[in-house]
Amino acid sequence: MTWRYMAAMLSVMGVDAALTGLYVLMSGRIDVLPSAIAVNVLVLGALNGLGAWLLFRPVAAYLGGKVPPERVLPAIRRLTRRSVAWTMTVTVVYSAALLALGVFTPEDASAVASLKLRAFMLVWFLFVYGVYFCFVVGFAVTDVVAMLRAEVFRRDAVVIPAEGGSMAVRLIVAFGVVTIMPVAVTVLDVSVFGDIRQAQGLRTERVVFLDLFGALIAAAVALVFVTRSVTRPVARMAAAARQVAAGELGVRVPVTTDDELGVLSDGFNGMVSGLRERALIRDTFGRYVSDSVARAILDDPSLLKSGRLSGREAVATLLFADLKSFTALCENRNPGQVLGLLDEYLTLIADPIHRHGGVISAFFGDAVLATFNLPLPDPDHAANGVRCALAIQEALGDSRFSGGVKLKARIGINTGRVIAGSVGPPDRLAYMVLGAAVNVAARLESANKVLGTDILVSDATRLACADRLSFEAMGTVPVKGVQDPIAAYRPQPHVQAMAAS
Repeated sequence: MTWRYMAAMLSVMGVDAALTGLYVLMSGRIDVLPSAIAVNVLVLGALNGLGAWLLFRPVAAYLGGKVPPERVLPAIRRLTRRSVAWTMTVTVVYSAALLALGVFTPEDASAVASLKLRAFMLVWFLFVYGVYFCFVVGFAVTDVVAMLRAEVFRRDAVVIPAEGGSMAVRLIVAFGVVTIMPVAVTVLDVSVFGDIRQAQGLRTERVVFLDLFGALIAAAVALVFVTRSVTRPVARMAAAARQVAAGELGVRVPVTTDDELGVLSDGFNGMVSGLRERALIRDTFGRYVSDSVARAILDDPSLLKSGRLSGREAVATLLFADLKSFTALCENRNPGQVLGLLDEYLTLIADPIHRHGGVISAFFGDAVLATFNLPLPDPDHAANGVRCALAIQEALGDSRFSGGVKLKARIGINTGRVIAGSVGPPDRLAYMVLGAAVNVAARLESANKVLGTDILVSDATRLACADRLSFEAMGTVPVKGVQDPIAAYRPQPHVQAMAAS
């Protein structure tokens, strides 16, 4: 990287050599070559080389592993401006040296007025050389700075934010140097300084050719470096966008410019960071609710208020499931085995609950409360609750747990009006469902012991899905806090087939 920056700073030697060489070729002034070469090497080469060494020292120390990235970031940000300023200072010294040595002074100096001669030399050296030198160095160093930003990102994953520059300004400068400046210099050479050019041995057509040659150098520089400054960031973002589309949310792009493309790169990184955070929230939230519920809640911020699920009153279907004889199973097992067995059971029943649109609202030891139609609306919540219960019983019937244990569960289902939402302190929230309907579901689960059933459904749930599912009346069940007992029903075995259809 050091040699790239050194080459960028010393590129003025090449520009000067090209312009001087063409001048000598067209004017036949071979005598000026020794002086021109001496000024080129001793002024442009030595002074710009010294400047390159001084300006690049902090960056070289970083590249050599001697300083941390945060110490070099300001130097990288200011490198282009300082390089251009140094080059302009060197151009002043270069112009003074040329005037002192009379490199481009006409052989017959008495043929023109002394004042006019000095004016021409001042305009030509400071304006033409100053603009071309600073233009070339500015674009070349900007390209090096872009590579440095990418290197800092590669080494230390540090993104240097864009400072809000303008690509339009860069394009305007390039356009002005390539088109407007050659026209202005040519007009001056042909009109105001025509007699001086004649004294230098240059006819009008040769003066025009020399001026256009300088424009050609500027155009080549603009074409190479402006194109690189646009295509490289765009190519990086395109590649990163393809990675994001493939699900790789850890990708970032370096911000290599301070213009709109740099701002766009910053925005791209912010977007990917937001997607990554959103995915993390969804994955974490998805441990407590189904992935579809997590996605829906994240897509509808109105469901969340101050980081909580907003309180909501609705008719919902409640499923209460509890293991049979779990206390007896625990007596002959150590705590680790009990927890492992319980974890296997809860993992198994979580799948059908999530698959049918339910949300596990609470665990009570080996008991589970799941809600349907909360926190997200589900017009078929009653039937989905019943189908979920049948799927749980089917999964338990087909499964053997650690040690060959066979587990069975009792399930009670009720549909009614409840209130649901987040409760608790900010750092310890719980999603709770409150209402008499929850108590009825729990009583129906317990009534399975008396009636010898596995699933009991309330009359409210049966009525909500009777047109799609079939039930068998099982009598009435007393409920604490309710004056009259409630009717209980058992889903018919063929319900699973109907659900599948």
